Formats: sequence, C-alpha cells, structure tokens
Amino acid sequence: MLVFVLVILPGLAALGFTFFGQQGYLKKAAEKEALAYLELAAAKQAEQIKSVEQLLDVMARVPAVYGLDTGACSALFKDILNKTPQLANIGLADREGNLICSGAPFSGRVNVSDFYYFRQVLAEKKFVAGEYAVGRVTGKPSLHVARPVLDGEGEVKAVLYAALDLVQFNELLKAESRLLPGASVALVDRQGRVLAHTPDGEERLGLPAADAALQEMAAREKSGVFWREDAGGAKRLYAYLQLLDVPAGGSVTACLSVPDTYVFAAVQAGLRQGFGALGLAVVLALAAITLGGSSFYLVRRAEHDAAVAEKKYRTVFENTGTATVVVAEGGTIALANEEFARLTGFSREEIEGRKSWDDFFAGRPFRDFAKDCGCSTQGRASYRGESTIRDRAGARREVHLTVGALPGAGQCFVSVVDISESRERERKLKWRLGLEEILANISSRFLKEDFDRAVDGSLAEIGSFAGAGRAYLFLFSQDGKLIDNTHEWCAPGVVPMKDELQSVPCSVFPWWMERLHRGEAIHIADVSKLPAEAAAERKILEAQDIKSLLVLPVVAEGALAGFVGLDNVEAAKEWLEKDIALVRVMAEILGSALERQRLFERQAAMAEENIALYRQAGERLAQLEMLREIDEAMLGTVDLRLILKKVTSCLVDYAGADATAVMLFDEATGCLNTVLWSGEMPAEAAVPIRSNEGCTRGDSIGRADISFGELAGLPCPKARSLLAAGYAFCAGIPLVAKGRLKGSLELFFRSPAAFSARQQVFLTSLGQQAAIAVDSVQMFLELQRTSREIIFAYDSTIEALSYALDLRDKETEGHSRRVTEMAVAWPAA
Repeated sequence: MLVFVLVILPGLAALGFTFFGQQGYLKKAAEKEALAYLELAAAKQAEQIKSVEQLLDVMARVPAVYGLDTGACSALFKDILNKTPQLANIGLADREGNLICSGAPFSGRVNVSDFYYFRQVLAEKKFVAGEYAVGRVTGKPSLHVARPVLDGEGEVKAVLYAALDLVQFNELLKAESRLLPGASVALVDRQGRVLAHTPDGEERLGLPAADAALQEMAAREKSGVFWREDAGGAKRLYAYLQLLDVPAGGSVTACLSVPDTYVFAAVQAGLRQGFGALGLAVVLALAAITLGGSSFYLVRRAEHDAAVAEKKYRTVFENTGTATVVVAEGGTIALANEEFARLTGFSREEIEGRKSWDDFFAGRPFRDFAKDCGCSTQGRASYRGESTIRDRAGARREVHLTVGALPGAGQCFVSVVDISESRERERKLKWRLGLEEILANISSRFLKEDFDRAVDGSLAEIGSFAGAGRAYLFLFSQDGKLIDNTHEWCAPGVVPMKDELQSVPCSVFPWWMERLHRGEAIHIADVSKLPAEAAAERKILEAQDIKSLLVLPVVAEGALAGFVGLDNVEAAKEWLEKDIALVRVMAEILGSALERQRLFERQAAMAEENIALYRQAGERLAQLEMLREIDEAMLGTVDLRLILKKVTSCLVDYAGADATAVMLFDEATGCLNTVLWSGEMPAEAAVPIRSNEGCTRGDSIGRADISFGELAGLPCPKARSLLAAGYAFCAGIPLVAKGRLKGSLELFFRSPAAFSARQQVFLTSLGQQAAIAVDSVQMFLELQRTSREIIFAYDSTIEALSYALDLRDKETEGHSRRVTEMAVAWPAA
C-alpha cells in the first residue's frame, strides 16, 4: 500500500493534471481556429462580391449596355463569362424584370421581377448583394448581385445583374479546408438547403441538409460554436457564421464541423500510454503485497516494487505525448523526457541536473515566475499560459505551459506544448484576413473616390501593412521617354522624394527598365549589393538613402504604364512572399483603375468635343439665319438704309455691342461718312474721318482687316467724344467689295470684349455681305442714273429730228408737235 501511495498516486495526479489541462486548452484553440476559418471564407466571398461590384460598375457605362443593345450586350456578357469562371451568368433586365440579354443562352420569356435583388435595385437605385437562389437561366445555385443602369435623369431604366457560381465557391472551400484535416464545410440557406459542401461537392448541392446539426446552425443568428455527437456517435466541433442576412429570406450560414480526434489526437495518445503503464504498475504492487510472507520479505519486496514502480512511472513520463520536465525548487531541471530533449535540441544527459528553467524559458527567472503565477513547489496552485522556449541553436518557439506542483515532492511538473505551428497558422489566417480586407478596401476606394485620392489612400494602406518606409506610384509620359512620381506615401519620419522625381528620363534606368518591360518584379533586399550593370540605379537609390525595395510593373491596356513599389530607408530588408503578393495585387488593381481612368478621360473628352460641336452647330445655324435675313432684305428692297439697319440689328444680337455705326466711303473726299447708327451715340462722333483714322484700318483700294482695340489708344477724332459717352472698346469691320473699300461697320462696347477666331471669321463674312449689299445698291443707283441719262438723250435726239423735218417742209411745220400733243391728250380723253 505504501508503494501505491508514494509512487502511483503522484504519477496519476501529474498525468491527469497535465492531460486534462492540455485538453481544455486545445479545445478553446480549436474553437477559435474554426471561427477564424469561417471568417476567412466570409472574407473570400466578400472579396468576390467587391470584384463583381467593380465589374458591374464598369459595364454599366459601356455604350452597348447603357443603350440596351441586345446583340452587343449578349456578345459582351458571353465573352466575360468565358474569362470569369466564378460567374454563373451576367444578365440585363428591363424595368418590368424581363430579361433583355444574357451571357448564358436562354429561350422564351424570362422574368426576374420576383427576385429580391431586382426589387431592391429599383427601390434603392444602387448596388445590391441579393439572395442565394437557383438561377432561372442556368439552373445553378448562385449568389445574385445587381446594380441599376440609370438614364440621364437618374431614373432606373434597366437592372444589370451577375450570378456568382456557388459550385466555384465550393471548390474554394475544398482548397481552404485542407487547413483543418477531417473537416466538413457547408453553406446552408435559411430553409436548410445545401448551397456548397465539401468534401461531397456537387452531390449535395440544392438538397436538404442530412445532418441535423446543419439544420440547427442554419436557423441560428450571427456566429457561434458547440460540441455534439454526429449521427455515427462521434463527437465533433461545430462552428457557424452568417454570411449574409437578406430580409427576403435569402440569408445563408457557413457551417464547419471538425472531429474531436483531430483536436485531441496527441493528448489522447499520451493518455492511453500513461494510464496503461500506471495500470501495470498498480497490478504489480498489489501482487507483491498479497504474496509477501514476512516483514523482511515485505520490505525487500516493497523496495523491489518501488523500483519497478519508478521504472513504470518513468515510462509514463516518457510517453505522455508532450514535452515534460520536473523542475526542482531552485529552478534546476531534475527530469526531462525525450519529447523535451527533441524540442530543445539537447540530450537528456545535458539537461537533467545541468540546465535550469532560465536556460530555456525567456522572461522572468523561475523564482519570480513561480511567485507571480502562484505555483509554489510547496503549494497546490497551478498555472496555464503561453511563453517562448529557446532551443540549442538559439531559435525561439512559442509554447503553451501547464505547470503544477507535485504534492510532498518539492518539485513542479511542467508540460510544454509546441504551439508555434498553430500560432503561425493563426498569423497566416489573420494576415490573409487583413489582406482580404485591404484589397476589399482598395477595390471599394477606386469605385467611390477619384483616382488620385484612391491611389493615395491605397498606398498608405499597403505601406503600413507591409511595414515599408515609402510606397509610391510612377507613371510614364505619353511618349514613354519620361517617368513621374505621381503619388507617394511616407511613414512618419521618412523624407518625401516625390517633388524631386518628376520628368525623370527613362534612359537613366537601363537595368531597371529592361526588367519592367519583361514584366518582372524588382526585388532588392540590399541596395549596396546590386550588380555592376545596375550601377546607375544603385547611385540614384543610395542618393535617396534607400536600403531595400520591392517594385512591380503596372500594365494598362496591354502596355507598361508605370510601376508601384515599396522601399525601406532604415535598414536592408528581405521582402517576404506575402509582401510580393500584396504589391502584385496592388499593381493589377492600379492597372485596371488606370484603364478605367483613361477610358473615362477619353469619354469625357469625347463628350466635351460633342458638346463643343453641338454649340458650334448651334452657333453656325444662328449665323446662317442672320445671313439669310440679310439676303432677304437685300432681295426685298433697294433701300440701303433698311438693309444696313438689318445688318446692325444682327450685329447687336450676335456681338452684344452697346452701339453700332455704319460708315460709307466717299471716293471723292477720301473720307468715311456716318450714315446710320444705333445706341447712344454723341453728335460729335458723326464727323467724317479718314479711312485710316477710325476703328477700321484700311485704304481706298480695300487693304483692310477686322480690328479690335481700346478707344483710349485710337488715333481717331471722335474717340474723345465716345470715351466721354462711356464707351471703352471698339471693333471695326471693313466693307470691301470687288477689291474696293465701301465703308465700315463699327461696334462700340462699354467693357472689353473678346472674339474667338471662329467669331472673327463670321464677322468678316457679315462685313462682306454688307459690302455686297452696299455695292449692289450703289450699282443699282448708278444704273438708274445712267438709264435716265440715256432716255433723256433719246428723247432729245427724237425731238431734234422732228425739228429738222419741220424746217425742211414749211407746209408740214409743226405737224410732228401737233401729233405728239394729240397722242398724249387722247388717253386722257
């Protein structure tokens, strides 16, 4: 009995304490890891939704989609589906929900007005992540998202939607579930139907969940974990997370189940070995006590059994399944098993009695540790927590410690579980979640903000996430010969270099440019170790105090558009694969954003050009209408004053003049005389002036051009009176016809006026039209005068002939005059 009390009971206590303590810890760690996995799956889907939102936003601006061109839309959607396997379909429906076009073929009339996403887009006029449902065209379980196509007044004229293929998402779950061996993952809707499942895949899609636990998790809200036996009686860990909550009943829950054998595999193996050895020790001890005959024999037998028990206890100690040590009160390690020796890299002989707690565990000395955690070797308290252990090579590993006192032994029993891989896995999961969040933020930022603000915010985010000193974007000039640092983010204390890196010739970076044009990443861990062929690059980088950098090319529209990068100025740094992956994704997003930016700029330029053409067309029509009115005036009358009034009226309407004057050139005097004016004109301004003294510069043979100027500097006799009347600016339009100066049209303004080249051309045309009118009227008047002179000469000739006849014959003298008088008097009678 003494052997049992002194040897077996302490072993059982230590073994049970260690195993059950580790079991509780591993249980909590497994629950945490299961939820982290589901959060990763949720982030993956959120990323898919963001990328599809970005795709739909771009497509809604495509003319074929905006214009509801059925043939062009179907071809575009089909091409996108071929290049985007995660999409089951893309479609466009009118306001009544009738499908206009689709990437997947359909026949007959298909209406989607009863879907939740369609109703929400009509109500909210923005992007909507809709319900999980079976597609009406494809027949596949899908997550539907949609956005409106708005008309010029901001009203919804069509709904553009995309269906995310849950079969593809199922493949994603299958790939990610390898992180948790033996795990089963499913997406279940509110009705308990399986939308995605691994490892069974497509076999269960669309069917009711067979596992009652899945049905229960589908009905629960938000997230949580619980333990339960499955249909086969095996205990499993169940975790669930609601991905979307759609009021229409389309919410979905991600469900995960993991067998407890995966969670407690190491602990259960050590427990079986330890209890087997202790059971054997108990049987031997009882047999010794039963068969003993004399006290001497019993003592010797007890000693023998104690030795056997100690051996068995050591067997238990060696086969716990975890690294285990016994620490004496002063901190010396009295015993260490093989697992501890393997973990630290020392042999047991080098550890036992020679190494102390402080040789392996970082932080406080053993005495302070024992005091702070309440684990005195004389007491019964215990401690569970995390620490780091240092191995033979000096490397540190993260461990979980379970420390307990051995009653009456003056020693501590310490179980050490290596959690480095688990923590590394958690860090990777957290990093991936962080990366997914960053990428979602960046994608969203480029949709909601202008390009420059989106780039600045994204550079700050990836620079901080990667721990860089700078993050920057360089873009090539249009001819590709220069490069500019267009955007830059700097960590606190780092000197910005953007202003100094403008219009830098690409020729100074030959080694750099060659790699960028090949599409390679430039990963420089230590600038000082750059090869000789990169001497120019090294000199420039060292001048900026750069120690290491990471750069990737940015490609837009199939051509190199620039590069994005990170650098460190404090110390050389080996960039990790995750940093390269982050910058590569950033480069791809920037390339797509640049393509959209350039597309929008081209569209904006085209829109401005169209507006300008429309305005020019309207202006030209107005000009033609003015010329037509002047032509009609010229055809309708020969009154020059009426024609010139029409001309000045058109001038006032078109040029916005405050006053106008029409001056005609008198060839006899060589002066311009005012014949018509409008507006408030002082009487002194109507004096005749020389052809080279007015607003119009010219001479009598028509060498004159339209001119503009200030009245204050005009060498004109009437300038003073016009200035006194409040006029400050004048314009002169010469009237030239057949190479001769006919006059001028003068415009007066109270404030400075400017005319474009196109407007000057029209004013010149108007002057030519007026000159033709003046010339035509003058020519008509001259013809009238000539006609009168001819008639008068004809009449005089006839009268002279009649007088001659009268003189020749006295008998008929006066006869011609009498006949003429009678002929004139006859009609009167």
